[in-house]
Amino acid sequence: MKDIESYYESYSKDVIPKDAGPTQLSETRAAFYCGAIAMFEMMNEVGDLHDMGEAMKALDEINAEVKAFIEEMKMNVAMQTVDKIFKDVMT
Repeated sequence: MKDIESYYESYSKDVIPKDAGPTQLSETRAAFYCGAIAMFEMMNEVGDLHDMGEAMKALDEINAEVKAFIEEMKMNVAMQTVDKIFKDVMT
């Protein structure tokens, strides 16, 4: 199993601009780790549930939220692409 730092390194290679300054690097890493900590706390809460049905419902809700976020990000990327196309066409 990969550790959090490995996931961060993979993420940062794909997302952080090569010319990012030290503040952006530090804040991005902090935000990534805060997300990991939040997810860890949520998994602990799910693990503390005594009813398997409640635990499965909680995991389903987390899964639905993650999927909704992914769709939101896809829309943001799509909108940026549309904006770029219109800017290119209009200039």
